[in-house]
Amino acid sequence: MTATHIEKKAYQSVKIVMVEPFFRLTLSIGKVQLVLGRWVQSVAGVTFHSLSAIVGIARPRLSRLLKKLGEIPAGASEIESGNMVFEAEKTVPLVRAVKTAVSLHDVAEYIGASKRQVEPLYRKGIIRPLFPRNGRGSVRQVVFAQEHLDSLLQRISELPEFRERVAGEFHPISYACQRGAGHFEEALSGILENRIPALRHTGKIGIGAIYVDVHSVVLMKKSA
Repeated sequence: MTATHIEKKAYQSVKIVMVEPFFRLTLSIGKVQLVLGRWVQSVAGVTFHSLSAIVGIARPRLSRLLKKLGEIPAGASEIESGNMVFEAEKTVPLVRAVKTAVSLHDVAEYIGASKRQVEPLYRKGIIRPLFPRNGRGSVRQVVFAQEHLDSLLQRISELPEFRERVAGEFHPISYACQRGAGHFEEALSGILENRIPALRHTGKIGIGAIYVDVHSVVLMKKSA
């Protein structure tokens, strides 16, 4: 849709640009702009109602979610929430990430790990929650962005394929750690950083598909 520019002669520096569902309102003074009461370089805004349509979340639920994320004041009324405008570049991806996020309860199945393995991965920072537990915008239930988890799975999918007759004493990573390969999270970190060689079993998925040569890893640890 063609953008419509509306300029008032009394305020030559004021420009309103409407491009549904986004708009830009700027008051330029030098290199900075006064946008909705805040000084910024530039901004593309999205109304509350348009945001609801873009992300596919009903307005009542979206209002509750934005309050949890700190984007809407906790005490804002339904009318006040409906009149708010948000920075599109920041808010749209944020809400979409939350909408498709994987809960801590489901993350083990999603990445092909055991529930016992998830905690050390979380603690090590190999998998990171969408929001810090005690940070601004944190929510009571820990969730992980699908995109973040998919990047881990993509890295695993790039490992060379494991074949039954391959030379070496290859075993699943969990078994290898029990046989001297070290702590699970440390071994996985070494694999992701290309410090520990590993293979991928094509008949399995995610972390459960990772196979390592136990003997080689133990020798590496001793020589380190």
